[in-house]
Order: sequence, then structure tokens, then C-alpha cells
Amino acid sequence: MQGTVRRVSSSLARRAGIYTPLRALYNVLFLSRSTRTLSAGTLRATFNTPTHTIMEHVESWGGEQSLVEEFLMSLKPDDVFWDVGASFGLYTVLAAKKITPPGSVVAFEPEPHMRALLEKNLRLNDIRSVSVQAIALGDRDGDAEIFAAANPNSGTSSLAVRKDYRLKKRGIPVELRRGDTLSGAEGVHPPTCLKIDVEGSEAKVIAGMKAILADRRLHSIYCEVHPQLLPSFGESAEVFERTFTDAGFVIVKKEPRGREYHIICRR
Repeated sequence: MQGTVRRVSSSLARRAGIYTPLRALYNVLFLSRSTRTLSAGTLRATFNTPTHTIMEHVESWGGEQSLVEEFLMSLKPDDVFWDVGASFGLYTVLAAKKITPPGSVVAFEPEPHMRALLEKNLRLNDIRSVSVQAIALGDRDGDAEIFAAANPNSGTSSLAVRKDYRLKKRGIPVELRRGDTLSGAEGVHPPTCLKIDVEGSEAKVIAGMKAILADRRLHSIYCEVHPQLLPSFGESAEVFERTFTDAGFVIVKKEPRGREYHIICRR
């Protein structure tokens, strides 16, 4: 009965055009200070969960618990880890608890609200060593627009104007850089481990990393592939995967997750 009442109330609120502002107000009043803690072996990380979606994402490890745990097991204390599309910091925070100097963690998150939450989660875990970059990675150096989710309960954003997900109509101007441009510049060391989750523009990210892919120090790549979004960028999943094998990597795992899938690549 309560479930039916909630669904009817939500439907009426949407028709009246007040669902989104009411949901945003609820998040501010009741969830803004909520947290959840995850444990992976000896590592513990606490995350602020200011919306229901982010709370569920943390509690479920984003549906990627086995992948995250495998990533952490393969990570070495002296690795240089680039988190491309860091979101609220699931990978970044946990990696920063394992990596120590001379290793380092660089988190790329161009969407302002997610970047603010990422920085909050780093402070929450007393982590000061992560370099947070307000930059989107791509196949060129210049400017671009990123489109944030229309629903305030979500943290999804994309460089593509998606048809399968409601995004805000007005884009946010962001700085776009090739990974090869940043690698070795201004204290940003070349990565030895990469994680990429960029909602369909993953092929563009990799296209801007030819020198990085050729660097033998890069031993592992963890990437979420979006076959339904890649054509928006003139790419396909088959050609995208071939980029890794042509660079000398072996795709050791393909793990489906809804319409997307994850690949793990190793030298």
C-alpha cells in the first residue's frame, strides 16, 4: 500500500512539475550529511551519500564490487593511478589508501557537483595526496561541454547529448585535454594504471593517449564500455577493443553490466 501511495504521489508531482525541486529539497534536508563506509580487505573508506542514487551506488559498490576488489589487489603502492571520470571517488579514495609516495593518484572529474563531492570524500577520509583535475580527457586539446543529469538524485554526466537518459539542456563549459598532453607535465606523472568511465567517450579518451598506451610502464586498464553510446562519437565497441590489443594489451576479462560492460586489459 505504501509503495502504491509513493508511486502515485511521485506521478502527481511529476505532472505538476514539482518532482525535481521537491527531490532536491529532500536531499538537502535529510541526506546531505549521510555517509556509508565500505571495507575491502584492510582498507576502509567512508563516502558522503547526499542522494538516494549515490547512497545505493555506494552500498552496491556501483554494481562493481568484484571489479573494484580485483583492481585493488592488482594495485601496487608505487603505482601512478589515473581515475578518468572519477565521479564521487569510489576508485580514487580506495586507491589513495593503498598508494604511497613515490606513487600517486590523479582524479579527473570535470562536472562541478561531482567534483565537489569527490573533494568532500577525500577530506572525509583525511586524504590530501590526490591531484583532482577539473578537466575532461579526449582526443584533442581545446574546450568542450559536459551535460549533467537532469535528475538531482543522480551524478551521471556525459560529453554526449544522450537520448537514453535525461540530461540538462544547457551544457557546462569544460577544458578538454589529451592524456598525452598532460602526461609528464606540471608534476602529473604518466599512469601505470588507468580506470576509465566516461559515458561513451572512452574511445576519444584513448585516442588522446597513444604515447601513454605505448609506455610499457602502463600495466593495467579498467574501462567501462558503452556500446550504445560509442556511435555518438563515431566509434564502435569492436574497433575500441582493438585499440588495446594493437597496443600490446590482452583483454583478460569482459564483465557485462546492463547495457554496458567492463573490460580489464593487462600487458
